[in-house]
Amino acid sequence: MRRRRKYDFYLFVFLTILTVGYFTYNHMSAESRGVENYSEALEAYKASDYEKAYEEFAKVPSGSTLKPSALFRQARCATNMDKKELAIKKYNRIVHSSVKSSIAPISEYNMANLMFEIQDKGAKKHS
Repeated sequence: MRRRRKYDFYLFVFLTILTVGYFTYNHMSAESRGVENYSEALEAYKASDYEKAYEEFAKVPSGSTLKPSALFRQARCATNMDKKELAIKKYNRIVHSSVKSSIAPISEYNMANLMFEIQDKGAKKHS
């Protein structure tokens, strides 16, 4: 009976260590992939290759701490490609994200400006 309890305890400790190790590795690898993808995207962005940059920013994993920044840059790329509705969607994701980042207020401001521009163009068509 005692031997069985000891075995169960060691099994529990082993499984706990294995689980913690798995989640730690998974998070760290997502972060390193995020940094790599973000760096590549930023190079394309600086070269004004907004389509490539947009696609590369999309590759930043959701678990990465760079995801809000990648979404913001995707919105900037979409704006530069004159895809304002797409930019609004990206800004909206940042604003309504469960993780509030420091770029949420500027995202909300940019989203409002784009919505105003779209509405203003629609109003000019009808005058």
